[in-house]
Formats: sequence, C-alpha cells, structure tokens
Amino acid sequence: MALVTQEELAKATGIKRTDALTAILVKQGISFFYGKGGRIWTTEHAINTALAGIKPETNAKIEFIGD
Repeated sequence: MALVTQEELAKATGIKRTDALTAILVKQGISFFYGKGGRIWTTEHAINTALAGIKPETNAKIEFIGD
C-alpha cells in the first residue's frame, strides 16, 4: 500500500495550508490520518476508492508494519 504524504497532497491539489487540505479531503471523502507533528497522510488506495465513488468501510482495520 503506497502512502501519500501531505507534501504530495499539497502539490497535487495546490492547497498548502493543513486546515484547508483537511477540509478538501473530508469534502472529497478521502480517508486520512495525522502523523507526527500533525502532518496529514493517506494512501493511494484511499484516494482511488474516493475517486471511484466507493464509501470506505466503517470497521476497516489498519495494520502498521514496523516502527
């Protein structure tokens, strides 16, 4: 699963402010997380799922590998 960083999201959307970026992700139905320092990240799968119009599972499990 490929991760997409806040910097990559900002480049793709043209939105640099974290609050504005968060708002657009919510509006578009893209699941995301906050990492260290409040930085946003998501996955290519979450973006593709939203683009396809598929609602994310509410009980989806995320497994983190390594530290």
